[in-house]
Amino acid sequence: MEYRAFPVGFAIAAFLALFAGQVPAEGLEGDVIVKVDGQRLDVSDDKDIEKLTRLVERAAGGTAKAFTVLRKGEKGFEETEIKAVMEEEPTREYEVEEVEEKTFGLRIKPLTRDFLDNERLPLDSDGVRVTQVESAGWAQLAGVRAGDIIKGVVLKKTPDKAEFLKRMKEVIDAKEPEVCFNVIRGGKSLFLCVRPQWNAGAKEK
Repeated sequence: MEYRAFPVGFAIAAFLALFAGQVPAEGLEGDVIVKVDGQRLDVSDDKDIEKLTRLVERAAGGTAKAFTVLRKGEKGFEETEIKAVMEEEPTREYEVEEVEEKTFGLRIKPLTRDFLDNERLPLDSDGVRVTQVESAGWAQLAGVRAGDIIKGVVLKKTPDKAEFLKRMKEVIDAKEPEVCFNVIRGGKSLFLCVRPQWNAGAKEK
């Protein structure tokens, strides 16, 4: 099957990262999308492009979608069907709140899309971001600063907020003699350690 001409706006470059922030696991760059899940796309203006956006927006992370595309081959354009799994969209900055860890005196946030974009970091980066450190708190005494990304605590990875808070509880309950934070700062990996004075009246969690 050969396609020699297309209506204005029909040749949609499939950079799906631009649509709803979701990127398919299999790349479609350079292809022309003509159907999504069997539904033909009749594109003649910007409003029709919005239809494609909505189709992608409605796809939850992990959802498989079938894209029928025109792909140029030796004999011209041919229709090809591609299965793509939509990835989860990272959370936006305005959607998350700070969480306080009182014992060590720091506040953290999950890594958001906005933060990763601003810092030019990969969207699949993990860890938690330090937003505030209490003066003379144990985190500050270790050398932790606002803006640091904590990747692990006492040799255990903390890829997200839940794992970080869980690990901190484990450390506090065990009264670890030395607590080391693995942080990323300015593109460098650092280990920042402190010896908490557990018997000297630690703060409440």
